[in-house]
Amino acid sequence: MSLAEKIKVLIVDDQVTSRLLLGDALQQLGFKQITVAGDGEQGPRSWPPSRITW
Repeated sequence: MSLAEKIKVLIVDDQVTSRLLLGDALQQLGFKQITVAGDGEQGPRSWPPSRITW
């Protein structure tokens, strides 16, 4: 398993096109664990707090 496959990514953007482009680009780079949210309020609900690390 590559490093990219292990990394969890959260994409938060209110522009659908931006979310799609970024998600596609990340998938092409090998990222598998991608979660997408449409805005800043939806983002934290899409990503369980126990999994957030800063």
